[in-house]
Amino acid sequence: MTFKTKLLILALVPAVFAMVGCGGGGGDVYSPTVVDTAPPAVPFGLEIQAWDSGEVVLNWNVNTTDADFDGFKVYRVINRQMVELTTELSLINGFTDRSPVKDSLNEYRISAVDFTGNESGHAAISVFVGFQDDPSLDPSENGPSTPDEFNVGDKGSNSLGH
Repeated sequence: MTFKTKLLILALVPAVFAMVGCGGGGGDVYSPTVVDTAPPAVPFGLEIQAWDSGEVVLNWNVNTTDADFDGFKVYRVINRQMVELTTELSLINGFTDRSPVKDSLNEYRISAVDFTGNESGHAAISVFVGFQDDPSLDPSENGPSTPDEFNVGDKGSNSLGH
């Protein structure tokens, strides 16, 4: 083998590897890109409590379904206006609204978000928040708060059934 033949072989070997995808890249190798467009599961097991202190406490089940689960978002809807209450995703499966809209039906919506940013549908629950007219129920004068002193219910009712 002459020097020119060796040089030609050495020049052709990297070109062949590039064409078949071997070696340090640069070839036209097909590698499909998988794009995650599937949202995580909708949160479930949503429960709500309204306290006479004016706080509304939400709890729901932990997301154990989605390996790419990144966190929850919490929204409040008043008069068809939806406002996100969480400033960043939360891994905690509960939320306390310390400033619900008084004397109004407060609807809460919870969604799950994955690492790609896909957001699930919303789980929704509502509660009417309003202090009773009896001044003896003022929490500042009666010690600990209890949810029974509040009008609580879903969209179809406005009391605890007492």
